Amino acid sequence: MITLFILGIFLFSSLGLVSSETFIVGEVYDSESNSPIVGADIIVTCNGYNENAITDSYGTYDVEYNVSACGEGSVVSVVAEKDGYFGSDTGVVQQLKASIKFAVVNVAIIPEFKTIIGIGTLLACLSIFFIVRRE
Repeated sequence: MITLFILGIFLFSSLGLVSSETFIVGEVYDSESNSPIVGADIIVTCNGYNENAITDSYGTYDVEYNVSACGEGSVVSVVAEKDGYFGSDTGVVQQLKASIKFAVVNVAIIPEFKTIIGIGTLLACLSIFFIVRRE
């Protein structure tokens, strides 16, 4: 899916339809199963400018910036969240052609509550162990 997006950008740029825009694209996926996360809320930050997106049915997202707000060499931060899953990553905007600035930032997200539940279960087991041992 990301490959098709990149090919589309090249096609539009060759026709002169794309000018001075920076494209940020990526995929959001479950870090354990590598499955795409559909409908994740995305916040992309570049030089203090935020853009929001939602992942599609393939777990991919894309946002556009004016090149004056997010140009070549800019660091892009992406945060993804959905139903207890959270992840973030960064990337750097690079120039592909004279008029195209581009960054790919893929984000692996992990369930936040699995860690909390695991710690809670461990503490409960230790408590039971010490209670039984005292008796």
